[in-house]
Amino acid sequence: MFRMPTNEELNKTLERYINELQECTTDDLVKLSEIEETLRNENALDYKLLHTKNLIDFCEKNFDCCLGYDLLNEKAKEEDLTDFITISFCKNSLLSCHSSTRLIALEFLKKFNHANGEYLDYLISGEKQIADLNYFQEKAKIFRKLQYGNHKKFITNSEDEEIILHVLLAQYSVNFSIFWPKIDEIVTTYARGMEGNKFYNIWKSFYDFTTKNKDIDPYAVSNIISSKKNKNQNRGDRYLIRLSLVKTLSFSVSVMENNFVDIVNLLSDLYFKEFKCKDPNLFLTVNLINPIIKEKEIPLDEALAHGRAIKTKDTVIEFCNHLARIPKLFAHDKKNIVKDIVDHMLLDGDSRLLNPAISVIKNFRYKYVHSYIETFEGLGDQHKFKNTLLKFQLAFDELSTDKFVHDNHRSELMKLIVKILYGKIIHSKADLRKSIFQFLAVLNKDEVNMFLELIYKKIINYFGKYFENNNFNVEKFENDCLNFDMHSFINPYIIKNMLDYTGLIIQNMRMKLSPENIIHISDVCLLMLACVTKYFEFFKKIEKEDSNISDEIHIDFKYNGMLKDIRKQVTQIWVQIFSNFGHQPFLTESKFKFFWNELVTKHTAMKIKPYLKVFQSFVCLHRYATIIQFEDCIEE
Repeated sequence: MFRMPTNEELNKTLERYINELQECTTDDLVKLSEIEETLRNENALDYKLLHTKNLIDFCEKNFDCCLGYDLLNEKAKEEDLTDFITISFCKNSLLSCHSSTRLIALEFLKKFNHANGEYLDYLISGEKQIADLNYFQEKAKIFRKLQYGNHKKFITNSEDEEIILHVLLAQYSVNFSIFWPKIDEIVTTYARGMEGNKFYNIWKSFYDFTTKNKDIDPYAVSNIISSKKNKNQNRGDRYLIRLSLVKTLSFSVSVMENNFVDIVNLLSDLYFKEFKCKDPNLFLTVNLINPIIKEKEIPLDEALAHGRAIKTKDTVIEFCNHLARIPKLFAHDKKNIVKDIVDHMLLDGDSRLLNPAISVIKNFRYKYVHSYIETFEGLGDQHKFKNTLLKFQLAFDELSTDKFVHDNHRSELMKLIVKILYGKIIHSKADLRKSIFQFLAVLNKDEVNMFLELIYKKIINYFGKYFENNNFNVEKFENDCLNFDMHSFINPYIIKNMLDYTGLIIQNMRMKLSPENIIHISDVCLLMLACVTKYFEFFKKIEKEDSNISDEIHIDFKYNGMLKDIRKQVTQIWVQIFSNFGHQPFLTESKFKFFWNELVTKHTAMKIKPYLKVFQSFVCLHRYATIIQFEDCIEE
């Protein structure tokens, strides 16, 4: 028969976890919180069992759980904790996302004489006030009495400003967003009024703490307890708090200017080490053989990661919006850190990142951009994009009224435009892609080289060891391809996109392609052809070994239909290449052997007979006929 634990046993459990400093999971902390509530309600909690130093360590170790602070607060009512409660402990506690924890820290500051002044009473009253539809105005009114300038009547020294600002910044963790603009108004007065870098230094300490602990859910314990009591849960997190913190930088341009290098380094870390930190090959590599998925549901971790990525992107955008307002940005960015970030944002192709990036470029006031700034800004508007692109005339047209790009500006301007167009291509639909490639038809040699480098960058980086000085090493690839794994191979959708791009390049840019460009394109197409061949080898292998494979394993249904399409598409691309450039020896004899083996010998089902004349004319023209027996291939 189930026996309820006695109060003595519950006290012993609480004592064991706290005094022995045991590692606590979220479930442990929830259980301990429930024990504490039960004992407190029955007035049976024995605080003397809890060692003060260990209890403080418990608070610091489980910072986002209110339990330790509640116990410490009650213990302080019964015992003298003057020798244990330090000012640094109290100030660190003001970084908490929980108003109850901040309230206890403020009361400790006052009780143990670590801080004096009437301002503490206002901060305590403000933290006690609930932020909901009925009372958020009253809560804001209390804090407003401490706005910069007016606050001097209530403080005893300038160090008190740090405590006030910490509490104000912590209000962005309050689960009531319409309260935040009220806090913005007060924080603005500190951003503009505090001397030197004092505001920024306090802001930075809060930002660093929030970033360091961003992946720890501050409401994990409290939300579980709230759900059991059918109370509202807090859906915020430190990603959202950090976003609000970054928004406060807009309150003073001088803060941005005076701390430019540090702020730009924060943005660089945020963008490269967090937002873009994932393995670039992560989404290029897929498992072609997947277990059957019976239910389609997104795991919680994946859903949380998606939400956090959106907030991180929003934070990057906020940083860029601030940089776009800094006077003489070009002079500040001596190490080109901002320029590098903006270049990557253009290549990203994300429409939400494009406009902030263009705003920063505008603020750089480059002469080669400034002359066409209105038109350039139009590239960031998806509704105006097509018409804007037409306005960038790269050759003089007497019949046109639009301003053409000056030769002195073209080189640098086109570097930016080509990056924007690349980003657009990878995220746009077929009709917009066609418009972009039609524009690319007027690129010069250097611009074409740059574009081809960008468009094939993913696949070349993925198979980087097989490219030496942009030349595809067929022999090395043939040796290694025997060991390729169907559980970790390049995504067929990447090959499909690359084939689409190649078709548009040949269709629209063929007159601009140099012999070197054609060789490079044919090398990439050789690689794609080999990948398509490999897909079918994988699947034939599965069919042969089907009896030894679990029924739960199968060819991923996503790829079944499309692989037949890309096998047909890769053949058509090669027909286009030979038809347009067959008069040039773009394939060496060894590469042609490789091509023929991949296309014909292994792909007899591809019905290439209608295209044999195209390939044969190339072979005859370049004297490779001795290595090909067409009759044998046709018979196959």
